[in-house]
Amino acid sequence: MGQDVEDRDGDGNLTETRQQMNDPLHSQPQLVSYGGTVASPDLTLYALSNEGRLHAFNSSTGVEIFSFMPQELLAKIPAILDNAAGTDHIYGLDGPLVAKVKNTNVDLLTSEGDYAHLYFGMRRGGRNYYSMDVTTRTSPVLRWQIIPGTSGNFSEMGQSWSAPKVTKIDIGGTSTDVLIFGGGYDTNNDTKTTRANDGVGRAIYIVNANTGARLYAGGTADATPASPETFTETFADMHYSIPSDIRVLDMNADGFADQMYVGDMGGQVWRFDIHNGQTGAALVSGGVIADLGGATAANNRHFYYPPDVALTSANNQAYLSIAIGSGWREHPLDTVIDDRYYVIKQGNINSAPASYTKLTEANLYDATANTIGEGTTAAKATAVTALQGSAGWYIRLEADGEKIIGGSIIFDNKVIFASFIPSSVSSTCGGASGGGRLYIVDLLNATPSLNLDGDGTACTSGACNSNDRYETLVRGGIPPSPMIYFKPGSSTSTGTGGRACVMVGPKCFDIDAATPVGRTFWREEPNGN
Repeated sequence: MGQDVEDRDGDGNLTETRQQMNDPLHSQPQLVSYGGTVASPDLTLYALSNEGRLHAFNSSTGVEIFSFMPQELLAKIPAILDNAAGTDHIYGLDGPLVAKVKNTNVDLLTSEGDYAHLYFGMRRGGRNYYSMDVTTRTSPVLRWQIIPGTSGNFSEMGQSWSAPKVTKIDIGGTSTDVLIFGGGYDTNNDTKTTRANDGVGRAIYIVNANTGARLYAGGTADATPASPETFTETFADMHYSIPSDIRVLDMNADGFADQMYVGDMGGQVWRFDIHNGQTGAALVSGGVIADLGGATAANNRHFYYPPDVALTSANNQAYLSIAIGSGWREHPLDTVIDDRYYVIKQGNINSAPASYTKLTEANLYDATANTIGEGTTAAKATAVTALQGSAGWYIRLEADGEKIIGGSIIFDNKVIFASFIPSSVSSTCGGASGGGRLYIVDLLNATPSLNLDGDGTACTSGACNSNDRYETLVRGGIPPSPMIYFKPGSSTSTGTGGRACVMVGPKCFDIDAATPVGRTFWREEPNGN
C-alpha cells in the first residue's frame, strides 16, 4: 500500500507502510484457495481499488502480499497523493475482477498443472483489460493486456465495465479457452436524455483467455458515427454501447458455450448464438429480440445489468424466460424515465432461430394490475390464459423515479429483484439517499408469490394488491443485487425454517421453496479442467 510519506498517522515515521487504501467502489473482491485444511484454509483475497492497484491480502492476517499498478495509471499518482477535497472522484481500477482457478488436489501446485488467473477491467478508470497469473502469489506475472487505440482491434472499446465471462468454445474444431465481454460504456450516457447513437462500446468481444488476442468481434454497422474498428461481423441494430456483463449459456451441456444474452444502453435486448466448430463471421449469429426503449425522454431506458435466464415450462410449452429490469444507473435520482421490469419468452431452446424477431412492449402482456391469486389455481390460470397470446410480460415500476439498477435471480419459479426509489428529502447530514424494495413475483405471470406487504391480509381470491409483490427495504441507498443463501439445518419449506432465503445487503428474506433444493459444490467439466 506504499509508504506513509505524508505522515498521515502523525508518528513522524515516513518510511513505514501506509495503512490505507483507496475505495473499491464498484469492484467485488475474489478469494483464491491455495490449500490448507477445512479448519484452516490458506486463502488469499484479491481486490481492486481506485488507487489504481490490484491488491493481494492474506485473508487471515490482513497483511498485504503484493500490489500491482498498471503503468497506464502511474500518471494519476500525484492527484491520488494530493487527495484534494471537493474535486472529482479519482478512478483507477474500478472494474470487474474475475478469477479462474484449476486446483487438481488440495494445494495449488504448478507441478500438477494447477493455476490461478485473474482478469480485470477498469470501469470509470479507463478502457483496458488485464490478466495476471497469481499461481505463485509471491511472484505475480502480468500475462497480457488489452489497451485500445484509436484504430485497429478493440478501438471501439468504451470504458471496461463488462465482467469477462470465462468459458470454452470450439473454434474450427479446436477447444479454446475464451473470455466474452461487452464493448463497454460510452460516457455520453452520463448526460444523454433521449436515445441516440453512441460513439463507442457498440460491440461484443470474444478473446483468447490465455493471450488476450481478439477471436471475434461483433460490432456496429453505423455510419454516423462510424467505428474505427474492422469487425468480424456487423449488426444493423447495434447503435448503443454494451457495458453490461453478458449472460453466457451452455444449453446442451457439451462443455461449450452456445448462447449469449445481453441488454444495451438503448433499451434493446440481444440474443447471440454460438455455432461451435465454425470460424470468423460464421461463429456467431444474433439479433435484437426486444426493443424496449424509445425516442422520448420517458422511454429512454437502459440495461446496465445482464438478464437472468431460466428454462421454463407452462401449458405444455417449453421456452426460455429472459428476466431483466431497466434503470439509469448513472442518474439514480432521475424521475423522468418510466422504467419497467420484463420477462421475455424465447423459443429455439437448443438451436439458433432461423431469424431474430424484434419484440416491443406491444407484444408483451402488461401484468402491472395482475395481482390476484397467491396459490389460487383458478386465478393464476386466468392470468396464464392472458399470457398465452403474448411473448412475455412486464410490470410498470409505479413509484416516482423507481428503477432497477442491479441484477435479477430466477429461483423456484419466482423472479427476484430489487428496485431503487429516489427521495426528494435530504437529511441534515447529507443528500437524499432514497430507498429500495425487494420484489418476489411469479415467473409465469408476475402475480405476488408471497404476501410481502405485511398488512396481515391473506393474499387469496382477490385480496392481493401490487404491494404484495414487494417488501420495503429498511436500509436506505441503492440496494445491492439480491443473492440466494442456502440455510443450514432445517429441510422444511416453511417461511421461518426454509432452506433458502434472499439476501439483500445484511438482511435475509425467507422464501418458501415448493420443492427441496440442494446446493451444488462442484462440477466436472468434460475435458477434466
